Amino acid sequence: MKKVLWVSQHQLDNEAIEELKKEVNDEVEVISKNVVFDSDGKTALHNLLKLVTEVDAQILGGVFPAQLWIKLVNNSAMLKNSELERFFVVISVPAEAKDGKRIFKFDHIEIINLKDTI
Repeated sequence: MKKVLWVSQHQLDNEAIEELKKEVNDEVEVISKNVVFDSDGKTALHNLLKLVTEVDAQILGGVFPAQLWIKLVNNSAMLKNSELERFFVVISVPAEAKDGKRIFKFDHIEIINLKDTI
């Protein structure tokens, strides 16, 4: 079983979890955290990696703000050197609005194997 840290204000839906299981060829335990990230990308990255260690996650996914994305991309070697095996994002597409609120529907998962070359 793989331990997955999902960082988002939204829960990972069953369809996404099933696709993730197929992608990693294993069962998954999803630990969901709703995190308010620091506006400083370096601090946000540090706090995210600390959380990964605290929950002993092997796979990381979530919805991340721009200041964190740029640090994740620029510090990809830091991710590769962590205990993480994979990193993923959920790709959603707009669905019909309900009560004037935008809604997104799960489409698929994009996953990066961190043990491969980035």
